[in-house]
Amino acid sequence: MESLNEVRPGDLDIAEHQREYAHKTYRYLRIALVSMVGAILAAVALEWLDSRELLGSFSAYYYTPVHAIFIGWLVLTGICMIAIRGLSDPEDIALNIAGLCAPIVAFVPTDFPDAELTYPNLIDDDLPVGDFALNSALAFGFAGLCSVALSIWLNRRSGASGNPLSFTRSSKVGFLVAGVTVALLIGAYVAWGAKAAHSLAAAGLIIGLWFVATANGVRNLRDEKGQKTWRHHLDVGLSGSAFLVVGAITFSGLLRVIVGESPVALLVGVVLMALIVVVRRASVRKFLFPPADEVKMYDRTYLCIAGVMAIGAPVIAVWPQGFEHRTFWIELVELVPFGVFWIVQTIEHWDPEPGSAESQPLR
Repeated sequence: MESLNEVRPGDLDIAEHQREYAHKTYRYLRIALVSMVGAILAAVALEWLDSRELLGSFSAYYYTPVHAIFIGWLVLTGICMIAIRGLSDPEDIALNIAGLCAPIVAFVPTDFPDAELTYPNLIDDDLPVGDFALNSALAFGFAGLCSVALSIWLNRRSGASGNPLSFTRSSKVGFLVAGVTVALLIGAYVAWGAKAAHSLAAAGLIIGLWFVATANGVRNLRDEKGQKTWRHHLDVGLSGSAFLVVGAITFSGLLRVIVGESPVALLVGVVLMALIVVVRRASVRKFLFPPADEVKMYDRTYLCIAGVMAIGAPVIAVWPQGFEHRTFWIELVELVPFGVFWIVQTIEHWDPEPGSAESQPLR
């Protein structure tokens, strides 16, 4: 009589096929993310070559021939980031929130600057952009509700015991954070208009990307007990990146003082840097100088990517006055590391290690 626990050869073939299927799916998702970064950069470059003018932000290209690529890039990016499973629960939540925010950046465009209304390649300025935004945002919200409801129904339907679906603690936290994010976006739209909602969604996208890059950089660091825990990784990653951010603000604030501008940024940066060093000195040190035996091949690359994202935006934001197209360069300095991150992710996980999320059979 065949044992109930016996694994038949056919079962092994099916499991291997499922693993390969999941593996290829992750490959395609990551390649899609990299490809769409290339698409938006190429579209903006082609538009710049045609118009001979650079707009003040990537978002402003919504109103140019880049329109379709701009929307498609952010929608596809959002879908891929939600679909990809993070290596830890906090990273997965960050990916999902960033993926939630990405389409909102496209659907709810910022106002086109009055100073750039002479741009030669503007699309028809009579288009009802407000109606576009409302229709797209509502449809996106409806699609999200449908996906959640369908997932719950299928999960319950496939359960052998027929017990009601029980969410893990991390799932509950993820739903809570997603709900708060949606509420904030709606509140910003109602209170301050489309520009505020657009800016908030863009901030959520950038912060989510930075968090994921940071999480990958510190994933092998151990705490004082020699354990790898996400709490320790969160502490080291946030402390180290906060130090880089305030360091960038301090540097740009010093340049402001040198050219005769307000010293507020310099003072704020110095105070915050001193506070971080006093309170989280050990974590900052481990972020900046991780032990050689606690980092693997790609970890330092991810730390560099996270560092560029943490430093680039505040340096440009606080740079002395007269910096043209400031928002455009802030977005570019975040977009390029984003593309590099997914290139490195694709290389690292092209052949996933046993036990990783991508090596498991689909359920």
